[in-house]
Order: sequence, then C-alpha cells, then structure tokens
Amino acid sequence: MIKKHNLIIKKLATIFVVFITILSMAVVPSAQACSRLVYHGSSNGPITARSMDWFQDPDANLWVFPKGMKRNGGAGTNSITWTSKYGSIVTSSYDIATVDGINDQGLVANLLFLEKTKYGDIEPGEKTLSLGGWGQYVLDNYATVEEAVQGLEAQPLQIVTTTFNELVSEGLLSPLPEPLQLLMGQLEFALHLSLSDPSGDSAIFEYIDGELKVHHGQEYNVLTNDPTFDEQLRYKFMGF
Repeated sequence: MIKKHNLIIKKLATIFVVFITILSMAVVPSAQACSRLVYHGSSNGPITARSMDWFQDPDANLWVFPKGMKRNGGAGTNSITWTSKYGSIVTSSYDIATVDGINDQGLVANLLFLEKTKYGDIEPGEKTLSLGGWGQYVLDNYATVEEAVQGLEAQPLQIVTTTFNELVSEGLLSPLPEPLQLLMGQLEFALHLSLSDPSGDSAIFEYIDGELKVHHGQEYNVLTNDPTFDEQLRYKFMGF
C-alpha cells in the first residue's frame, strides 16, 4: 500500500513539474518566442513540452494518422512520395501543416520559427518536400532520433517554403489584418526542427545558408526561436 502511495506521489510530482514548466513558458506573451524542452526527471521517461507563441490564432487542430498512408510532399512535380511506416497524432497549424506530433514509437517532433533559416536553392530534378510536411515526413518514417539523424543527414530531399501572401492567394490562409499584412505578407515560413524520443535522445535540425546543420545529443534538450542554435549554445555557456 505504501509503495502504491509513493508511486502516485511521484506521478503527481512529475505532472506538477511539467505543468509549472509549461505555465512559466506561457506567461511571457511579450517575448513572442516559442520554446521547446525535454524534461528528464520523470520516472515514466522523458517528457517533451513546447509553448506556441504566435502573432495570431494558428487554428490548431489534432490530426490522427494510421500507418500505411500514401503520402506526397506537396511541393510540385518533383515532390517526394512515401508510405507511412508509423501511425501518429499531430497538432496542425492553419489545417495545412504539422507543427508538433508524436508517432507510435514515441518519437516527438516540434517545429519552431527561425528567421535566419535558408533552405537553399533547388536544382532541376531534385526531390522536394513542402515545409508543412517536414515534421510529418519524420514521424512517418523514423522510430528514433538516431534513425532520423542518419536519414536526414543523407539529404534525401530539399525543403520548399512559401510566404504568407502566397498561401492567401491559394486560399489556404485568410488575409492578414492590414498592419500584419505590411509586416508579415512577404515573410517566408522559416522553421527549425527538434526531435526527441523515449531514450532521452534529442536533435536539432536547421538549414543555415542552404546547409543542413544537426545538433545531436541528449544535452540538446532546450530550444527557442532565434538566434540559431549555435548562438543559443554560446549564450548558455556564457551564463545568460
């Protein structure tokens, strides 16, 4: 009976710590910075949490996908195709993109804005994938962070992004209010990707000046938007 009571207390303590962490990230609206962290202190295994600090309601919905789905990269003639190996549950943004999710192997993907992102030029015939499908591609195809690192470092595809104005013209987004239209209309969607899994492994993927940069290791358990992750690590070691 005492063991059962202690187990309940441990679980409640874990839930409380994660709740306080998420709350602390959510109560700083002026910063407008998404954050992602992996908490390693739970007896039930690592827990990944993220805040979504965006300038408007992203119309988030939950999607549930079974394994075995036929997929298309959604980026034109040379879009990559695949069949999902794993089922997943994800959070969508504007009903057009996967921004967070977990697959049935416990692999977690989170995408955060990174202004300095440059996905690079696309060569003729190069296989492409819409930015909105990047996280889903990973959840569909990989069981662990290690698998995903090996798979993406082989660069099987080129990411294709778009602007707010282009999405509005295609009818995928409602027009932005005029002040935001002037500020954000020509801005490209630019994201970096973080992954974590039940082993505690973690990785950050960024495209800087057209080159894929990967930070892989359990210690890379905290991420925010800008600056690049290299710079975030420098600030960390400087004591900020």
